[in-house]
Amino acid sequence: MTPLVWLAGMGAFLAALWCAGARLGLFGARSRSQLRARLRQAAGASPASVSIRRQPPLPQDAPITRLLVQTNWAGSIERLMAQAGLRMPLARFVLVSLCLAGLPLLFAWRARGKRLTRIEAALPDALELMARSLRAGHALPGALRIAAEEAAEPLAAQLRIVVDEVDFGAPLPDALRDLAARLPLTDIGCLVAALSVQRETGGNLPLLMASIADVVRERALLRDRIRVGTAEGRLSAWILGLLPLALGAAMHFLHPDFLRLLWDEPLGRRMLGAAALLMLVGVAWMRALVRIRL
Repeated sequence: MTPLVWLAGMGAFLAALWCAGARLGLFGARSRSQLRARLRQAAGASPASVSIRRQPPLPQDAPITRLLVQTNWAGSIERLMAQAGLRMPLARFVLVSLCLAGLPLLFAWRARGKRLTRIEAALPDALELMARSLRAGHALPGALRIAAEEAAEPLAAQLRIVVDEVDFGAPLPDALRDLAARLPLTDIGCLVAALSVQRETGGNLPLLMASIADVVRERALLRDRIRVGTAEGRLSAWILGLLPLALGAAMHFLHPDFLRLLWDEPLGRRMLGAAALLMLVGVAWMRALVRIRL
């Protein structure tokens, strides 16, 4: 077995492990499911509520799409693409991901994270704008409309969807619940839950909106402090993760005979596989240590 074939096999193995981890992060978010269940309970709606937004039908002519529909992965991958702001047919995206060893999935996951981060950054200003609009005498739908016009993208686009749903006759709690389903953010979930409870119990809505804006802003400041505090750990994780690969590549080009036993001998190949697996476990462990969720 040549080194090129072995490297290709290891790359496919790493891509499969990464896709499995992405699937766990995409489908195994138990906390988000619990949050949506609490939102439905607070809003008094059943889980089978129907959105008035037109859902584009999945093309059934592509074999990949039929397979994804049968395994219930189509909706999750489409949700990932929507949250990342990608506009591409589902079958083409999956086919390109398979051909490129999962790199488009990695790109979509990173784009999703950056897009949700921009939404989190724009949320406090939008909430303060809504609070001022409510103090000026506007109703909640009117305050949402003003925020949709003045907020920064991509939050403004999501608020415009809520306004359009309300204009077309959807109940406001259902439109807000759809917003929480599209944006799996804790701050959005807290906002929707607070508005649902306030709608049932009453209270000072402008004060509630201003309080939520303050809480969201404080959470953003805390996230920044955590990011600064864990910067050294993240850098160490990158160095420790890339150092074995860099040393292995340098030794391969400087002293090819030194590593030839690892490629040619069955025991050496097993040692390389075990080292790669242990390295992945170590990188995942370091990532878990420096990644603090709020």
